[in-house]
Parts: sequence; C-alpha cells; structure tokens
Amino acid sequence: MTEIPSSLSIEVIHFPNKEQGINKALQLLQREVDGDTLLLLSGGSTPKDLYKRIVEAGDVKPRAAALVDERFGPPMHPDSNEKMIDETGLFYYFGSLGIPVLTVLEENEDFAQKTTDYNREMQIEFEDLPKKVAVTGLGEDGHTAGIFPNRGDFTNPIFWNEYKDKYVAGIKDPHGKYKERITLTPKALSEVDVFIVLAFGKEKRTAMQRLMQGRESIETLPVMIFHKAAREGKK
Repeated sequence: MTEIPSSLSIEVIHFPNKEQGINKALQLLQREVDGDTLLLLSGGSTPKDLYKRIVEAGDVKPRAAALVDERFGPPMHPDSNEKMIDETGLFYYFGSLGIPVLTVLEENEDFAQKTTDYNREMQIEFEDLPKKVAVTGLGEDGHTAGIFPNRGDFTNPIFWNEYKDKYVAGIKDPHGKYKERITLTPKALSEVDVFIVLAFGKEKRTAMQRLMQGRESIETLPVMIFHKAAREGKK
C-alpha cells in the first residue's frame, strides 16, 4: 500500500498480508476524512474489503462521496464499479447517515451526455468542499482510476489539451477490456489532498518499481500522477 505524506515523498508501506494493509488503510481514512471531505471511491476488486471495513467501523463520515471512475453501461450492470461498491453495503451506510453519493450511471443517458453531466457535478463538488481524499489502485500496466497508458494500438486522449481543464473525461478504447469509461482526469486528481493507493499482490510489483523510480511520464505510467502530487505538497 502507498501513502503520500506531507514530507513530499511517496511512502510505501509493506504488510505481510492484505488484511493488515486494509486495516492500515482504514486507519488512514479515519484520520483524514471529516465533515468537510469529498471521499472519492475507486472500483475494481482491490478496495472491496476496505469498503466493507468502513461499514463495520461506522466512523468514516465524509460530507459527500463520489466515484473516481466507471465502466459505462446501464445502472448496476454486472461489471460496474457502482455494483461492486453497493454490494459491500457502503452506499447503504452512507445513505443511513444522510451522506450523498454521486454515481455515474443513469437510465437512458448516452455516453457523451453523462460525461458532460458528471464533469459539471464534479466541478461543483471540487469547488465546494475544501478537502478531497481518494481511495485508488494501481494496475499492472501502471493505470490508476480510469486513466490508462498509451499503447501501440491506443493513444489516450485524456492527455490531450482538450481535457486539461476538465474534471471528467469519457474515454473510448475499442481494443480495451471495457470499451467506454468515464473517469476523473489528471486535473481532478491533481486537486486531491490525500491519496490512499492500494496495491496488493506480486503482479503489481513491476508497476510499483517503475513508480518509485520516477522516470516516466503519465502518458506511459499514469500513476506518476502521485509523484506530481507529492511535489506539490499533497499527502
């Protein structure tokens, strides 16, 4: 697991097992999240146990929560991040406390319109709430959120100038596993105050080593966003 502390460096915290790593991530959330916080939630399988632990602990109470990224399709489709999070009980927990959760998917809304709508919603939340805390992951290819690196068969437009002032981008990747994704942009992630980056398993080791070497661009290794955050004094 990786934490970016106020010393402007990236700290990698090693644990003998995933359970201890999840417990530490929960402690960090308990310390960092308060009533002025927008809590940003990533999907995938990695944070699932952490979300269950938040529900069990009952003391992580942000002002609002929102999704970092989503695989586009009908609401609660089988591969959606919102379905995974909902199954942990986290949405119900936040709802019981009156904490709003901004999700992406809606019935009968097309990809372009939903991207525009979520960008507007995120811009409002980022401007209104003074603190942003994000739970993110690290993919084997160095991606984070829905920001994937350039490949031989794919040039990610999220790195183009048209998105430099956007909080949300809709990315179509015809050769990727999920053809359409809506994700926070590098600009949005640059405004996050605290990242808790979960990376468990040997398959993440190479991407972590590349991150710690710090020699690549975000176009080839999107998790380099965390190096930029550390230089700017984010945690």
